[in-house]
Amino acid sequence: MNSKKERPTVLIVDDTPDNLAFMGQLLKDDYQVRVATNGAKALQIARDARPLDVILLDIMMPELDGYEVCRLLKSDPATREIPVIFLTAKSDPDSERRGLELGAADYITKPISPPIVLARIKTQLNLKAAADFMRNKNDLLEREVLQRTGELQKSNQQLRLLAARVETVAEQERIEIARELHDELGQLLTALKLDLSWLKRRCPEGDTPVAGKIEAMDQVINATIGTVRRLTTGLRPRMLDELGVVAAIEAEVQEMRNRHLECTLDVPRRDTAIDKERQVSLFRIFQESMTNVMRHSGATRVEILLDLDDERAILQVTDNGCGIGSAPANNRSLGLVGMQERAHRWGGSFEILGTPGAGTTVRAVIPLRESGDAGIGAT
Repeated sequence: MNSKKERPTVLIVDDTPDNLAFMGQLLKDDYQVRVATNGAKALQIARDARPLDVILLDIMMPELDGYEVCRLLKSDPATREIPVIFLTAKSDPDSERRGLELGAADYITKPISPPIVLARIKTQLNLKAAADFMRNKNDLLEREVLQRTGELQKSNQQLRLLAARVETVAEQERIEIARELHDELGQLLTALKLDLSWLKRRCPEGDTPVAGKIEAMDQVINATIGTVRRLTTGLRPRMLDELGVVAAIEAEVQEMRNRHLECTLDVPRRDTAIDKERQVSLFRIFQESMTNVMRHSGATRVEILLDLDDERAILQVTDNGCGIGSAPANNRSLGLVGMQERAHRWGGSFEILGTPGAGTTVRAVIPLRESGDAGIGAT
């Protein structure tokens, strides 16, 4: 036999003292017994006392009958899990059906059979123990999931902060390299071209081999200057810093047209104020999208939409190429991840849709306001 402290607690609810005495005598050896002579007292005990394991409930009681007590118990989160067994003289099927529909776990009619009552109480206790065990496991699992989810969200936030920092540092490095190419190498090439022009003017007439060599050198210098200019623009277009993302994208579109790629650019609004870092993110997403078009799509036409309003920027690049579904994954995965991270950095979204043979659409949405910001000025 269990110790008194470990014994389950049974609440008997009946307005007839003889019934309370009989049931108390039947259960006292195996259970801790609480009694209530009316529904209100039963509800008080169920809510305020130590947790109950089973409630034996009579139906026919004054004021609050057993049905109403059961309904109130099952509507209260603090008591709804306590098994209720109706113990009543109402033996008609309708009464039993009503009791079970209200949430009772069992229905026993009087006169009772003590062994049957004890067996049914034990069954409900076993069922409750199993339910409590599962509920506790579920609660533990939910807490662990919440904890792990919080840790994962924190890790993702830290990764995004790190990615943003890496992007900022990378942009600064691009700016420095572009500046050095322009200021140092560009000036050296310009000086070399001036010296070559001086030499060309002093070349003896009729010295065809020397003149030809000078002309070839001049062409090499011109080609090198063009290469430096393209590298500088690719690293960090000066137009992006001086005139903004719309002008920088327009310049890139014109360059694509010069390469015989049909491009259309739609910018419904041009006066939206966007901070510099978001402009850089938009431009880099556009730049990577166009790089993919040129390298992998085989497209002959590209449609670009840059839709700006006070709340968000939408960049959409659609081509008529082979479709992303037919492009090798290893040729595009890192570029796509980079574009996605640039959009997610600002709490935006990124998606890429494509059908083999029917072209590809890249769409990025970047919010232009942080939560709680009054606004973001142009830079």
